[in-house]
Amino acid sequence: MANEKILRRWQRGELTCVLWQHDAETIKGGLMRNGVGIATADILALIGEEHAARIIEAMADASLQQKPLGSIEKAPFVDYVMVVTPGNLRENDIQRLTQSFKLADDLVVHPMGFEYAPMIYAACDPPGMNKPESIDLRGRPLYAFARTDPPRKPVWQWDSDQRLQICMALSRLVRPTSISTRYAVRIIGDLTSRRCTIMPGPIRSLLASAWTSDPDNDFLRKEDLLELRKLIAMHDEEPLPPKSRPGQSFWYFEYASLSELVDMRIPYVSTALETLLSSSGDRSTQQFIQRLPLLANALGLPAISNSRARKMWGLRSALVHGEKHGGLEPKHFALYSELETVLRLAIRRCISDLTFRAQFDSAETIDAAFPLPASTAKLLTCPACSEKFEESLDAGSKPTN
Repeated sequence: MANEKILRRWQRGELTCVLWQHDAETIKGGLMRNGVGIATADILALIGEEHAARIIEAMADASLQQKPLGSIEKAPFVDYVMVVTPGNLRENDIQRLTQSFKLADDLVVHPMGFEYAPMIYAACDPPGMNKPESIDLRGRPLYAFARTDPPRKPVWQWDSDQRLQICMALSRLVRPTSISTRYAVRIIGDLTSRRCTIMPGPIRSLLASAWTSDPDNDFLRKEDLLELRKLIAMHDEEPLPPKSRPGQSFWYFEYASLSELVDMRIPYVSTALETLLSSSGDRSTQQFIQRLPLLANALGLPAISNSRARKMWGLRSALVHGEKHGGLEPKHFALYSELETVLRLAIRRCISDLTFRAQFDSAETIDAAFPLPASTAKLLTCPACSEKFEESLDAGSKPTN
């Protein structure tokens, strides 16, 4: 502004309004409070200086309406996760909420319109993006998860006790969606009165992107929220111990949901299932192949044959060992979908059914709940000395007299 022509400078309440000629096509305007710039705008010169001045005054009036919060100790704190409508879904494909839905005493899902979404977008977008003159294709958000009265210290830390993050992960057990922290904010004050401060949460972290293997159903319906409310209540009462097999599998599944590529998700999901079903380091292949069908049956899912479980294990092994490269085929996506469904429903059942969860308490309980057939062996001859010995098909070989 120092080297540009000042057109006018005037006071609007406690704010100083400034207009200056940037170039032949552009007039710039700005607002200052106590000599410090707080906002700028680019205005086409062809609309004229008077019209440009009215635009700056409108900005000043809007800014003056946002009164200071006062004492932060008395201001309400709310942590939000706003969920954008997926670009692949049309409006008539979506069942929108018509009113707020209570998930727990401190968790609510709110329907979101166009009134407050721009403020959250603005708090989370990099500076300079989506100016008012631009067309924002994100449109109306689906809904927002809100945590009322979260921990107030640290003041600037969103969801410091992971309450909302766990809620998001639990929602994926009900229906896998792409909910993420891309538009997560902490609001201090009253959003409806504009007397608030909006601070972005972990909008650039690992949690800021998520994907679903079923993009045509990438939103929660009211019946899903009813199930989620039950699941949250059961998890609050008997949470999965973090170092338990179900607890670790839960977070393996969440990490898989944060991975876009299916060939990365398959090892995560397979490892989670192995964590549930493996009772020893040997016979790992047979444990997976024999026990996965038993687990699917216990969950009431369509039968998975041993041969199909073997294909699932083979796909997992090929990816882990770098053999399956160059892209997956539709049949591989179908195998993944079955694996994910078994894992998702098994974790969900572990939360809602403590007797079912107890089956994964130890190697002994796993062996009892999902017994393996006896190991078979065949007689081999050493090509060097012609000695006869038995080779176990599952556990290796041992010489015999």
